[in-house]
Amino acid sequence: MIRSPALRKVWLAVAVVVAVATLLVFQIVSLVRSLVSTPATIAASAPRPPAPDLDAAAPRAATYSNIYKYDYVGAETCEKCHTQNYDAWRGHPHSRMNRNATATTVVGNFSGGRLDYAGASVVFSKGFGEYTMTLYRDDEFVRQWKVTRTVGSRFVQMYIGVQSKGPEAPNDPVYTEEVKLPFAYSIERSEWFPQTYTVPGLYPEYDANGKLSPAYDILSKPGISWKTLCTKCHNTYPYVSRLLLVPNNRLAGFPANDVKLKSSVAASFGNLESWELVQMGISCESCHFGGREHALEGASISFVPRSQDLDLSGAGTAQITGSERNNFVINAICAQCHSAEPPAAFANGASVFNSGEASDLALSKCASKAACSTCHNPHRAGPTSAGVADAPRHIEACVGCHAKYRGNEERVAHVGHGSETKITCLDCHMPRIVHGLSSLVRTHDISSPADPRMLRDGQPNACNLCHLDKSVAWTVSALEAKWHAKPAIDVAPRNEPAGERWLAQKEAPIRAIAIDAYARGPNARGALPFAIGALEDPSPANRLLAVGAVERIVGRRISAAEYTPWAPANVRHDQAAALRKTP
Repeated sequence: MIRSPALRKVWLAVAVVVAVATLLVFQIVSLVRSLVSTPATIAASAPRPPAPDLDAAAPRAATYSNIYKYDYVGAETCEKCHTQNYDAWRGHPHSRMNRNATATTVVGNFSGGRLDYAGASVVFSKGFGEYTMTLYRDDEFVRQWKVTRTVGSRFVQMYIGVQSKGPEAPNDPVYTEEVKLPFAYSIERSEWFPQTYTVPGLYPEYDANGKLSPAYDILSKPGISWKTLCTKCHNTYPYVSRLLLVPNNRLAGFPANDVKLKSSVAASFGNLESWELVQMGISCESCHFGGREHALEGASISFVPRSQDLDLSGAGTAQITGSERNNFVINAICAQCHSAEPPAAFANGASVFNSGEASDLALSKCASKAACSTCHNPHRAGPTSAGVADAPRHIEACVGCHAKYRGNEERVAHVGHGSETKITCLDCHMPRIVHGLSSLVRTHDISSPADPRMLRDGQPNACNLCHLDKSVAWTVSALEAKWHAKPAIDVAPRNEPAGERWLAQKEAPIRAIAIDAYARGPNARGALPFAIGALEDPSPANRLLAVGAVERIVGRRISAAEYTPWAPANVRHDQAAALRKTP
């Protein structure tokens, strides 16, 4: 008991202060609880917000920017509202174009297997979370690479890495610079092969003296830099880098005269470094540009590059600054990557190899009428096999403009092959003459089968892809008789079978077209000798294609013991001879 009056007053004052403070704390806590729900409560009571209404979104500010790195927010930010498209994208090959090497991304078999090629051998191993390729010559160690990244995961997976052991001095750049490694893994065939075999040959594997070409020499140091070759088309990075890194805006999609940086902005960046990437792989903002103001501030999305640093005064700018989601804009976005400069082209200017689809479409008369998204859903993967039937939406894209062929009677009359034919618009106007990774795919130069440039001696044409036993002269006559087309050919067509003529061409890609066509033709079994003969083709890429052609014809897998595409020429000759006897 406190006896002192002074102390009693002090304690009474302290008690009052404590009581008031306690009351205030309870009031504040109650207020906060009434205004703020816990995360668990939010998750249970509030559904994920719908995607914003683009038409109702706040207008873009005059300084709207979507080209610099700070404008990009990453695919995971997009997922919060665009769940369905995000989930579809995760299953699209675009998302796996380039990834770090992990147990979930590496597809190749690194369980200690071995591949022998050109006097060398490589062993594929995994240990302590690292994937390695170890190269030997005559069983003596040459060098070892550590895999750091993967490229692709659908048909073929290639690998990026750095040298971890080798004869070079410790300070040599080979131990730090990431390069494309010399071996790739066929997902379709579950086997390793030399990575150079994915490149359709424009040069022989061996010279006249039997010496291996330097381009195929796996014993030398790989010299193809990842950041020089792979980053620009296999990853997401700020659009401003596309304007600054690539000569003539080749990867900028939009015409150089219409979308360019103002002269006051610095115009030299050098190679694209890994730390400049927004995201590995092709993600949302590769196509939709930086989404900062859209995602974080509610502004309407822009489907074209925007910045106060851009000069949009070109003659074609009206197509860019108009409705935005027009065919021109959509095709320009896809052209950022699908406009690779081909090392070879057909007589009509179209690409011989894949990755030039946007450039090829621009050559055709349908360029202004069709967008890439007319046939391709950018969020969903297309078919994995080049032999599947054309999708109804692809045919609908054609008759959408050419309505007179929508009816069955009119279509049959136009095709001219009878009512039971399975020939589609694409077979004649987009034939399979482009060399992809594992098969011949459709050209995107939508053109007439009567194009005189493609009826020249040695050039592939849509008609003879099926009628390999007929001559080009026969084709010209048929075009005139059935379709009243009179192509003016400046080179007299030969009377020999087109298929045999193509197989005899010096250009490897033309031979590849014939190999694939024989396996697809109506008399595939009769074409087996041609397909087996192609197993001895001097082009490695053609030999890989020929294996698939033979397998398609005979209906079974050809084992590595029966035929090895990278074996010495004399071995392959004996293997082909054996297959002729017992296919």
